Amino acid sequence: MRRFAQQVASAALALATMVAMASCSFTRTSSPAESTTSDSDDVTVVSSLPQWGSLASYIAGDDITVTSIVSSSTTNPHDFEPTTKNVSTIRAADLVIVNGAGYDSWATKSASSSATIVSAAQTVGAMDGDNPHLWFSRDVRKSMAKEIEEALAKAMPSKSSSFAARLATWLDKESSLDKTISKLAKNHDGTRYAATDAIAYYLMSDLGFDDSTPDGYSKATSSESEPSASDIKEFTSLITNSRIDLLVTNADEQSSVAKILSAAAKARSIPIVSVSEKMPDGDDDLLKWISDVVTTISTALGDDASPSSTATTSSSGA
Repeated sequence: MRRFAQQVASAALALATMVAMASCSFTRTSSPAESTTSDSDDVTVVSSLPQWGSLASYIAGDDITVTSIVSSSTTNPHDFEPTTKNVSTIRAADLVIVNGAGYDSWATKSASSSATIVSAAQTVGAMDGDNPHLWFSRDVRKSMAKEIEEALAKAMPSKSSSFAARLATWLDKESSLDKTISKLAKNHDGTRYAATDAIAYYLMSDLGFDDSTPDGYSKATSSESEPSASDIKEFTSLITNSRIDLLVTNADEQSSVAKILSAAAKARSIPIVSVSEKMPDGDDDLLKWISDVVTTISTALGDDASPSSTATTSSSGA
């Protein structure tokens, strides 16, 4: 998982500097010179997740409607099973936007053979088994924004200038968020954190924080197995000896081990940030959501007055 996060940074930065030269990283089943659909008002765009759906909606504007499949606040994306209606919706789409890395393989499998597929994982070479929470990476978000804009422009050439303008505005917003992240990183240089789940690993990497999570614990949780007693003991020791400055937990999955570690952190007055992999209910702005998470981390580290040592990001929505 840590190996892949390092690959994300280098691969995505390379993409950012070679956009004009690189070939498209989205999958096409038609010939490269052929548009997926005619330039009409009936271009159908479907996203598996609202994270990427919100990004696509921003770039599409009023020109194309984007439908996101996973949207229920009670749905755990890892356990999501598409209904017959979901499959039909995806199969009818001209452009299908997916996360990849094994997170939503049902969406790719349901796509029509004539559809264009834009995959976040493909933009950085992520594979099944790698950390799939790619929307927390600024480099992946930038790469996806550019890939989506290009796919929309090919689907509806007459609106390409509008898509390009919205992409530019979106990238400006991303740059503003990047400045906020850089400021937080500078203010808390050398911050050590540990995580009961690697959900926010990419964001913490962008912040430049030192991941002190025991390797054995990380390997166990990334493979969805139980950490050993020695892994838990090592993790607990980090907390009781105050060798970390922040504990990060998954708001959607609080295991018994995570609860024990959280209790230990509270006893030592170590700030806890609980991050959800679901967009807040009713929120359709990916960057605002990420910005809110960054603010939560900032508050937990004492940049603003906080009512308690535990800060929790909104965990509603999907």
